[in-house]
Amino acid sequence: MERVAATVAGGLTTRGFDVEILTLWGDTSAYPLPSEVRLTTLGLSTDVLEVRKKMPQVIRAIRQHLKRRRPDTLIVTDTFLSLFATPAAFGLRVRQVAWEHFNFHFSFGMRSRQLARGIAAHLAQDVVTLTQRDVAQWRSAFPRARARLQSITNPMPFPSLTDNPYALDSRTVLAVGWLDRRKGFDLLLEAWARVQGDFPGWSLKIIGTGEEEEALRAQAASLGLERWALAPQTSHIEQEYRNAGVFVLPSRFEGLPMVLIESQAHGVPAVAFDCLTGPAEIFETGGGVLVPLEDVEGFARELGGLMADTAARQGLSERAFQGTKRYERERVLDHWMTLLGAR
Repeated sequence: MERVAATVAGGLTTRGFDVEILTLWGDTSAYPLPSEVRLTTLGLSTDVLEVRKKMPQVIRAIRQHLKRRRPDTLIVTDTFLSLFATPAAFGLRVRQVAWEHFNFHFSFGMRSRQLARGIAAHLAQDVVTLTQRDVAQWRSAFPRARARLQSITNPMPFPSLTDNPYALDSRTVLAVGWLDRRKGFDLLLEAWARVQGDFPGWSLKIIGTGEEEEALRAQAASLGLERWALAPQTSHIEQEYRNAGVFVLPSRFEGLPMVLIESQAHGVPAVAFDCLTGPAEIFETGGGVLVPLEDVEGFARELGGLMADTAARQGLSERAFQGTKRYERERVLDHWMTLLGAR
């Protein structure tokens, strides 16, 4: 969310908007921001539970800032934050846009997230989702929603490449993401155990950090995995895509996985589970193979098929590379301009 917010915020400044990012805490961005984007923090607690306990104070702080700055539009960068932002903006002449980054049925087990979605649907002027399937889910859940519901895909965070950089001779299977259960890396390790013996020239590389790191290392040891590595997050992820022969996305849940979009933009053929939203939409123009959710045997079979077939990888690579043109930043910004009434 932070990377996408930084990308869109910076892009809107090039289209003539005065953009400010207001954070509950933290006064620096992990991703580059142009000097034209103002970054302001309320300096509140970094403990989410503490913030929820002090909801009146949080609402008051946001409202005071809105009254000082008097923005035309307030884009809430996570629908969960509508719990605070919507009452804070009550009675003020500010248009509210709630931005959803997850599929509708994923809530981290938080009932308050579903409550916040209801608030956004009925009190915001607009709700932006990542996919059309999510628009349909919102409409089904909130048939009397006041907000206009529409999907705007996430933009690629880096410039589009002119030529497909895919390395056809690469023998690396790459996966990238946060190491938690929803990302399904335990399923990937099971699949790798099934194919590793048939492809001695290939290796698996997982890039990420998270609470399941030790559990995944223990699982790999119990499976007797060979030629695999678990590496920490990197600021040079583009080079990792350039070095990949196949990208894998074993997620159980997704919104619109940026790592899959990014790997496709580098022409890397992919295998992914058909989780509720994301992979199917990204693969609409080709570029990858969908496998029924949590079908480890099928995942291993499709992965092995790609590893064994150079021509198939090349064909998927070309479709992947061409298909990601729709995620170029300027095209996505055009949709935001339309939403904001500037086109």
